[in-house]
Amino acid sequence: MKAARMHEYGKSLVLEDVPVPDIQPNDILVQVTACGMCRSDVQLVDGYFRKYADIPTPITLGHEITGVVHKIGSVVPQSSGFREGDHVVVAPGWGDGTCRHCQIGNTQICPNVRWPGFGPVGGFAEFIPVPARYLIKVDSRLKFEELAPLTDAGLTPYRGVKKLRDAGALGPNRVLGVFGVGGLGGYAVQYAKLLGVVLRLSLSTAMPTILPSPRKTGPMPLSASRASLQQMLRRSSARPRPRVTSTLSSTARAPRR
Repeated sequence: MKAARMHEYGKSLVLEDVPVPDIQPNDILVQVTACGMCRSDVQLVDGYFRKYADIPTPITLGHEITGVVHKIGSVVPQSSGFREGDHVVVAPGWGDGTCRHCQIGNTQICPNVRWPGFGPVGGFAEFIPVPARYLIKVDSRLKFEELAPLTDAGLTPYRGVKKLRDAGALGPNRVLGVFGVGGLGGYAVQYAKLLGVVLRLSLSTAMPTILPSPRKTGPMPLSASRASLQQMLRRSSARPRPRVTSTLSSTARAPRR
């Protein structure tokens, strides 16, 4: 199969022929049809994560992955519902499934977490083995290229906004502050409209020209500035205190292999 792999930090990826990876009994082999390009991919190539984890090369990049079920491992239960040819998306952050973090759904902070695209397997390849528990079947009418970024850029702010909603922080006459409106922040604005019944959004961004269009957000008042988080909170006159979600790229923790 073809794969785009990094052999040296700071160097261009190399498109080369590599063997189709074997799968474990609880894996599903996915034929990749689309994979998003994330800023983390650029940071990985630039060597940003080396101060946290010096991942050995070669590395197959890509973690925003969609595809088609190609082969199913021998112990994947039929109750999982997967069949060859199913359209699927890959949830990154493969925890071991047994630690206390995995047990409550925080697989991304599992001590033994593995991340596709930060090691030998990734989405910049024709095939990738995925633990069955981290595959989600999707409607075949949906476009692969539109689904791919939802697995990372889409799910990250969704989790944050959903937590705010479940905590009772969103609702009529509330203000939601979105600090860092880029790709993820654009999704956060739309989720606020869909999940929170938020009537006003206060946005902090270095590039106001990239704000979501009214066609996507609906008739929701938006205010945008280059303000810091503290300034954004002080300027809000709404009561109770505005709720804030940050969609800036997280650099506090490097993905593990």
